[in-house]
Amino acid sequence: MLEYKNRRLQESIVRHGEAVEGKQVKGSSVNREVSCLVTAVNLAADEGLCDGAPRIRKERETPRERILTPKEFQTLLDQSPRWLQRCLIAADQTGMDRGMIIKLTWDSIKDGLIIIRRQKTGAKQVVGISPALQEVLDELREEYRHTPNMERRVFVTKKRKPISKTALRHAFDRAIAKTKIEDFQFRDFRHCARTRWAAGGLPFEVAEMGLGHKLNGIAGRYTNLTDEQVREAFQKLFTSCLQGKSSAGQSAVSV
Repeated sequence: MLEYKNRRLQESIVRHGEAVEGKQVKGSSVNREVSCLVTAVNLAADEGLCDGAPRIRKERETPRERILTPKEFQTLLDQSPRWLQRCLIAADQTGMDRGMIIKLTWDSIKDGLIIIRRQKTGAKQVVGISPALQEVLDELREEYRHTPNMERRVFVTKKRKPISKTALRHAFDRAIAKTKIEDFQFRDFRHCARTRWAAGGLPFEVAEMGLGHKLNGIAGRYTNLTDEQVREAFQKLFTSCLQGKSSAGQSAVSV
């Protein structure tokens, strides 16, 4: 199965019967193909539709570990239109995925926190708003006051319209192609955010809640953080990061 996936990922996208140069098949497309194939074969085996049909189990994939360096991220921002820049900053700072960003409404932003429910698991995701993201939200809030949209969406296009998933995907792909950044997907921003939080000393339980992960076992049973506690933990992280940057700047000047 992995051999098939690796081979498909090297192939070009085919449109109207012709391969599109420079456009390779996405991992999400290959995963859907594999899931469909596995389901079909297993169903055939259950129903006795074919003799000797094997029972197929999905092989475990190697977890992705790709994160962007600060230089790579800045290069990506430089190659993006402003509306996309704002989405990228939100993804990098919060670990929200593409669908959650484009559907985020102003009702989900409360007292320094973004509070939402993850679509796939229903888990509550509570993440602090960093200074970098706050600047973006202030800019968007000002635009919303002048040109509100009916859905109360936070992130909008240049024309102040809600962003479609397709538009965001294509714009991101174009920006990645321009920067020539390799092996980085939009979902990898979750790795970027989680890695930064861990390096900054954010408590494990708070970081997991920030990504919308459910705590397993005893930790999940006995850990019941309030929104206020999550806010305080993120604020400590942001404060320590700002102090660290300030100290680094002072050291550089003194040297």
